[in-house]
Amino acid sequence: MNDLFLRACRREPVERPPVWMMRQAGRYLPEYRAVRERADFLTMVGTPELAVEVTLQPVDLVGVDAAIIFSDILVIPQAMGMGLSVDEGIGPRFHQPLRSPADFDRLRDPVPERDLGYVLDALRLARRELAGRVPLIGFAGAPWTLMSYMVEGQGSKSFTYAKRLLVQEPARAHALLTRLAQAVGAFLVAQVRAGAQAVQLFDSWASALGPRDFREFALPYLAEAVRIRTIADATAESIRKVNEAITAGGESYFRYRQIEMLPQVVPAIAEALSEAKLVTIATEGHGAADSATGNIMGVIQTVIAAQLLGRGGALDGVGSAPASVAPAPALGAPPPLPPSRTK
Repeated sequence: MNDLFLRACRREPVERPPVWMMRQAGRYLPEYRAVRERADFLTMVGTPELAVEVTLQPVDLVGVDAAIIFSDILVIPQAMGMGLSVDEGIGPRFHQPLRSPADFDRLRDPVPERDLGYVLDALRLARRELAGRVPLIGFAGAPWTLMSYMVEGQGSKSFTYAKRLLVQEPARAHALLTRLAQAVGAFLVAQVRAGAQAVQLFDSWASALGPRDFREFALPYLAEAVRIRTIADATAESIRKVNEAITAGGESYFRYRQIEMLPQVVPAIAEALSEAKLVTIATEGHGAADSATGNIMGVIQTVIAAQLLGRGGALDGVGSAPASVAPAPALGAPPPLPPSRTK
């Protein structure tokens, strides 16, 4: 068994850094394209046999050190009753986005085994097919990112409708984010019970929020989803040692602006992970050469390490072997923030 990934997560000595990639099952593989010729994207996600077939391709063909279940972060809004399509060249779209109070009222609260059972079946099948060759990773979208898609209807550069909701109807936004946090947390628990050995939370649109709105509309619900999953650790031995990664996407300017928030942001997440012994931090879509990312990762490591090491835990970075936590590099003053509530 290749347990390099799990040993690195446990901060055990490893002979090399484990290697795995976001979207590692994709169009760069001819075998993946062959499956896409037989089925569209959502059919692949919704058919456990097809999802597992493409999940295993990077393991068999590339030799990565972990498998990532083939799915999509938007399966939760879909399970809440929103019609989803994924069109080539367009991407995911909700054709009836949330705009009126009636739209919000029509949403239902998903039950993972009932409404997302195809993902859980894929995880179970993938674990059997992997037969211990490499670990299996599951994932979900963070509440703010999911709500953004649900209100906008698709990806956006301006997030006009989502931001308008935060300003004009904050109570409605908080109500939906609360429901999403509960759904995400329950989904992560179900994934681990189905066989995921690590889980990731993707807050891909975190960059759309300024610091104040991030603290109010993103962070508490990200932490609540993690809290739900970690509470389950206390009662389910099978998921006690599962590792979690929190991935926030965004431009370098966003990440630089958020430095001032880290003393509040990181301890809140660390507190939510009070039962965890390891926290894995991921950054999405940016290379290691990004100096802004490097600076922020140093701040994150310094702040969160103090929380974890105090209770005998450890900190690691995604895609790297365990390393000691060094002091964060010095940073210049961030640019002034705009006076408005949102970016």
